[in-house]
Amino acid sequence: AAQLGYTPTSEDLLARVGADAWDEDTTGHNNAGLTAASLNAIDGVSGAMEENVDAYEAYVDANPDEFGAVATPDEVQAMIEQVNDVAAVESALETIEAYNNGDGTTPAALSVQDYIDADITGVTEDNLDAVNARVLAANTGGADSVDEVQALVDAAIAELDAVADVVAAAAAGTTDAAE
Repeated sequence: AAQLGYTPTSEDLLARVGADAWDEDTTGHNNAGLTAASLNAIDGVSGAMEENVDAYEAYVDANPDEFGAVATPDEVQAMIEQVNDVAAVESALETIEAYNNGDGTTPAALSVQDYIDADITGVTEDNLDAVNARVLAANTGGADSVDEVQALVDAAIAELDAVADVVAAAAAGTTDAAE
């Protein structure tokens, strides 16, 4: 059992992370003393966030091949970066889904950075309004994954491209955008 108020040394914590990765306990809650502060105290490790501690523990259990019997600072740093990246994408997706569920005014319109943070590609200042309109028009729950949002973005871009083709055809004096 963990001792109340016990803070492991960096060496103890690296040994525990390695041992926890390889034990049979996959509950994700088996590393007493694992805190953002204790992880960040390991030489060569930074960026651990207290709100992600449960996810760090779950990552250790789910990815034993990523750790040696005694974890190294590089292995722990890689875990922190992976978990933090996933958490950031999830947070950005929550922002996008909130806009999808909103009324177009509340919450505020999404920015290009909101899409970048969610690992969505193709959104620019030039197509942002069309993309936001597509997200807002999606069904509730229709913008809560990277794949769903990327499909909405791709559809908005395709619509803009089709309009540009019609405009270009009209400017060229043809009546068919395919000409």
